Amino acid sequence: MNTITVPKYVKRLLQGSILLDEPYRIKVFANNKVGGEKGFLKEIDKLIDWCKRWYADATIIENGMWYEKYQTASQAYSHGHHNYFILEVTDPVMLKWEKDNFYKI
Repeated sequence: MNTITVPKYVKRLLQGSILLDEPYRIKVFANNKVGGEKGFLKEIDKLIDWCKRWYADATIIENGMWYEKYQTASQAYSHGHHNYFILEVTDPVMLKWEKDNFYKI
């Protein structure tokens, strides 16, 4: 795997991600703070499938969607919530992402 073989949707998802203190864990934020949950979940599932094709284990550790903590989307937005997932991804994929600085510009 090299930088060229990493799809654009993976690079786009990882640009807004944060590497957590725990090994192999990243926090991936949605493009929209609130809204677009189904599309974001599909992108995360697609990312997990891609990781598995490259022989890495990838699982969702935490679901940080607004509906897990708030009753309405407007309430979540007013509190500054931003939808996210915490993923655990093993090597070789995580090693490649770290070397490429998670595709941040």
